[in-house]
Amino acid sequence: MKSPQRIMMPAWGSRGDLQPVAALAVKLNQRGRDVLVFATPPATDLLVDNAIECIIAKENMGDFVSAMFEHVDFADRSMRGVIKLAKFAKSYLNSDSYIATQRDDMIAAIDAAKRFNPDLLIVPNFLRAVHEHR
Repeated sequence: MKSPQRIMMPAWGSRGDLQPVAALAVKLNQRGRDVLVFATPPATDLLVDNAIECIIAKENMGDFVSAMFEHVDFADRSMRGVIKLAKFAKSYLNSDSYIATQRDDMIAAIDAAKRFNPDLLIVPNFLRAVHEHR
């Protein structure tokens, strides 16, 4: 089996989500692979600073976190505080603007994949949890 030459990684999340992706992309580039990362700002600086080809999503994790801090008191650990956080998240994630941004980002990622034509797609930070009842 031939090793993949063209590798694409779509990565959503904060700096902690993108650091492993950037490290892997750098190592793959060093080994002569063509790498394209589709990622959410502002942590895309990790990719740009390391000369990793990237498509920068419209969704911005910094904007999301800023909006949360404006509406939620993270020091409030009461049930009321948790409910307020959940209501904010539900409202934000179901807003027309967020849904439109997600749609635009998915279309951009698919278009980038079609143009790049990867041999391998690595999809980090998507977990499938299995809970076994005993």
